[in-house]
Amino acid sequence: MIRKLSIAGAIIGALLVALLICAALFADSLARYDPHMQSFEERTSAPSQQHLYGTDHLGRDMKARVIYGIRDDLLVAAQATLIALIAGGVLGAAAGVCGGLADKVILFFGRFLASGPAILLTIVLASRGLAFAGMTTGLMTGIVFILIPGFIRVIRGIVSGSVDKGTNIIKRALIITGAAAARIFLSIALAILVYAGFGYLGLGAQPPSPELGAAIRDGRNYLGSASYLIVYPALALVFTTLSFNILGESLIALLQRTGSRNTFERA
Repeated sequence: MIRKLSIAGAIIGALLVALLICAALFADSLARYDPHMQSFEERTSAPSQQHLYGTDHLGRDMKARVIYGIRDDLLVAAQATLIALIAGGVLGAAAGVCGGLADKVILFFGRFLASGPAILLTIVLASRGLAFAGMTTGLMTGIVFILIPGFIRVIRGIVSGSVDKGTNIIKRALIITGAAAARIFLSIALAILVYAGFGYLGLGAQPPSPELGAAIRDGRNYLGSASYLIVYPALALVFTTLSFNILGESLIALLQRTGSRNTFERA
């Protein structure tokens, strides 16, 4: 029963993630309006046939801004996850191969970052970072440090032999690939949440970026008169992070049922 639920969750999660990726890739076609185009005659217009999600305080189409906001958040999260995968993978592989003192030092470094300093470092880097290509490089660097410990633990667990050596080659390859994929999906969800959170605090994407966290921050001032300005970006953020979490957690549940529990316990 649990296995069937895990398989169903993985399929649903994969479909939702695929839908988000398609929305990001075809944002130009899905959005009828430029997310930055202002129309002062249509400021805070309620949802209508012309503007399905309404317009914000500057007359910008909210549907377009939500779609482009999803794309921006996915892009930043994917880049941060890729960098963290490379850095954490190298460190995790070194810990698993070398063992001994090197293993202890690398694990201590990962646990140290995960215990809180990574968040503090992100705050410092985000507040002092320089804007580049529409995003804050300091915040990106901080998110990478937040994600690295997870990859260190998973890759170390794989390299050091958490997967049963008696398992056939094909099954072992599936377990290793699944473990890495699960960590990637969960890291993307975390990266999106952190990036949006800092955007809400004003330390992330800056105007006129349609980033979801910044959109929620802008909409809070109109919660009483135009609640849709905060509802639609918030729902998009929840849907995006939940989709990646469902896929990642379902993969973990499936892998644990196949006998690779130690990979995640040690990870």
